[in-house]
Amino acid sequence: MRNLFNREKTTAFPKEFEDALTALKITKQCTEDTVKALEKVLRDPNKNEEKVEEILAVGKICEKYTNTFGDGSLTTVLTSSSTVLSVVAKKEKQMRKECYEHVLLPVKVWAQDDYPRFMKDVEKCRKLRDQMESAGKAVQNKNTEEKIVKFEAAKNEFNKSYESCKQEVDRTKKVHQHHMNCMKLMSQHHLMFFKAVDEELNKATEAMAKCVESQAKPSKQ
Repeated sequence: MRNLFNREKTTAFPKEFEDALTALKITKQCTEDTVKALEKVLRDPNKNEEKVEEILAVGKICEKYTNTFGDGSLTTVLTSSSTVLSVVAKKEKQMRKECYEHVLLPVKVWAQDDYPRFMKDVEKCRKLRDQMESAGKAVQNKNTEEKIVKFEAAKNEFNKSYESCKQEVDRTKKVHQHHMNCMKLMSQHHLMFFKAVDEELNKATEAMAKCVESQAKPSKQ
């Protein structure tokens, strides 16, 4: 017992555990920076509709004048443009909603809720270690049954807390994979969005081309 309590400086946890905590602290800072960047791009779709409304406004202007120019190519352009802009606005809103809920929020929750909660458990465990060492030194100074019981109780409390923290840190080591999966999901949503927009543009272009082609043919006498 003397070797345990006579050290000049003690460490609450083994070096491997302390290194894992340091890595998580760095991950937390990186995550917070990522969240700030994502918030600028995604925004809460339930609170900010400016971008969608801007796109829809242009589409509504096109729709407004579709019956102004008869059945010519300009009408086809206006109709096709209105359709494309409407579809793009809806799909863009849906994409942001999916990314906000399934990418930004999970990452943000880890940084703002999960990590701080875990660190509170770690600090509690550090205090239990201090209490255990204090009780152990008391036993060393004057070995009584009461002090031994107090030390054993403090040691059991610390061991229980430490094992819980150790299991938690093992789980949080997987946070990198979690964040990577979230970013991968965002890329997939953007890819599907751009693919859908490209398909709508191709439809519109094809409709305009057919209209121009039909007007270019000489009318039969």
